[in-house]
Amino acid sequence: MAIRAIFFDLDDTLFPAEPVYLRGLQAAWRSYQRHSPITWPAFLKTCLQARKDVKGLLGPRPAARSRLLYLKRAVELLEGRQDPALTLELMRAYDTCWALIRAPKTAAMAKSLAREYTLGIITNQVCATQLRKLARIDPHGRIFPVLVTSEEAGVEKPHRLIFREACRRAGCLPQEALMVGNSWEADVLGARKAGMQAAYLRGKDLRRKPSPGIFILRSLEDLPSLLGPGFRRDDGLSSPRRKPGSRITNQRLLLGPGFRRDDDLNYGLHRNDDRSQGLRRNDEVDNVNKRRTRS
Repeated sequence: MAIRAIFFDLDDTLFPAEPVYLRGLQAAWRSYQRHSPITWPAFLKTCLQARKDVKGLLGPRPAARSRLLYLKRAVELLEGRQDPALTLELMRAYDTCWALIRAPKTAAMAKSLAREYTLGIITNQVCATQLRKLARIDPHGRIFPVLVTSEEAGVEKPHRLIFREACRRAGCLPQEALMVGNSWEADVLGARKAGMQAAYLRGKDLRRKPSPGIFILRSLEDLPSLLGPGFRRDDGLSSPRRKPGSRITNQRLLLGPGFRRDDDLNYGLHRNDDRSQGLRRNDEVDNVNKRRTRS
C-alpha cells in the first residue's frame, strides 16, 4: 500500500532542542536576578528540582511537561510562596529562547516532501510550547498541516491512540503512514504498534538495526534518499533505485526481499480482514496453477 503521510517528532528531530531549553533557563535566571541575587548553578539546581517535583506529582500526563508549571514550582522553592507576577515574568523571559530555533535545511526538505506527502507532527508536549517552536519553522502550517500534541490527544507516545489520531486528521490509514523520530521507544515502537512504518534517527545510537517496517537513518537529511522514486508504489514501500553499496541499499538487503508486502504493512492488526484473506486466496490459486503448468 502506498505511503500517503509522513509524521515527524519535533524536539531533537526537526531541530536540536536541548541548547534552546538551556538558553531559556538562562534567560529566566537573568530575569530572576533583578529580584534576588542567585548563582547560575543554584538556579539551575532549583529548576531541576522543580521539574522533578512536577513530574512526581503528575506522573505520565502531558501537563507534566509544562514549563510554566516548572517555573511556578521553582518560584515556590526560591521564595517560599507562590508569586504569580514573578512566575509570569520568568515565563516571558524563558519564551525568548524560541527565537533561537532556526532550521532552514529541515524546512526546505520538508517543503519538498510536502509536494507528494501529507506531513504532520506527533509530539509529547503541551500545545502552547510546541506552537511556539513550530512558528519558527512553519508559521502558517503550510508544510506541516497536521499537528497532534499529547495534551490534546490525552495520551503520550508510545500509546497507539496518538498515532491513530494523527492518521485520522491526515485522512490516511496507519499502514499508509511513516513516522520519523529520534526515540526508539516513543516514536519507533509506538508507531509500529499503531500499524505504521517507522524511521529511526539513530544519532550516536549504534545498537539498533533495521527490521521489517523499521528503517535506520543517520540524520534527517537521509530521509529523501530513503523515500526516493518508487517508494510509493502500490505494492508497498518499494525500495528506490540507488547506487549499489549505498547505505540505504545495504539496509534493504538486511530487511530481505518481500518484507514490504501489503499484508506485512498491517503488522498483524488487520490480518483477518477480507482484503488480506482475498490476497492469500489469490496466492493459493496462483500456486495451484503453477503446479498444474509444470505437471
